[in-house]
Amino acid sequence: MNEILSNADIATEIVNSLNMAQGVIRPGADGGSDPVIYAFFDPQCPFCKAAFAGLDGQQTIKWLPLSTLGPAGDRLHAYFMGEVTLSTQPVEGGEPTQAATFSEDAGRAERFASVMRAEARPPEATLSEAQSFVLAENGELFRLLSRGAEDMRAVPTFFIRKPDGTAVWLRGFSDNTGAEIASIIAGGETP
Repeated sequence: MNEILSNADIATEIVNSLNMAQGVIRPGADGGSDPVIYAFFDPQCPFCKAAFAGLDGQQTIKWLPLSTLGPAGDRLHAYFMGEVTLSTQPVEGGEPTQAATFSEDAGRAERFASVMRAEARPPEATLSEAQSFVLAENGELFRLLSRGAEDMRAVPTFFIRKPDGTAVWLRGFSDNTGAEIASIIAGGETP
């Protein structure tokens, strides 16, 4: 995957897709609103929680929720996502398609952070059709981006933009991941 992402045009197309995906943006130290990192995660995953703890507030990250560890995480997803709108979008010359969008919700980012810090005690809840749609769409995007590397699918998985317009796909989280990501963002060598 990283070989493909060394092409800036392809990396830009993927960034455009990731920007359209529904997720929670957490600002970095620079206060920028454009994500530098896109992170696929499951709120049940202890490595995802460690990634959040180690990276939150350093770079602007768009956290893209997935349901990889089963339906036990449904109440966590329902809690932090909040209201999601499902609509039908016309497609020129084709069948209409559905789209889900997060509503304006000033509390979403903090609810998400409380879930990732394991502080939240969300009530029992079932996912709405629109919330389920977000998880399915993000899951499909994750599968498409990792096609050919199915044995490498894991959460968290990061898509990191480099200053030259290329990008890096980085899977997992360890004590070294924060330093690797900082090096990638600074234009250093990729792992």
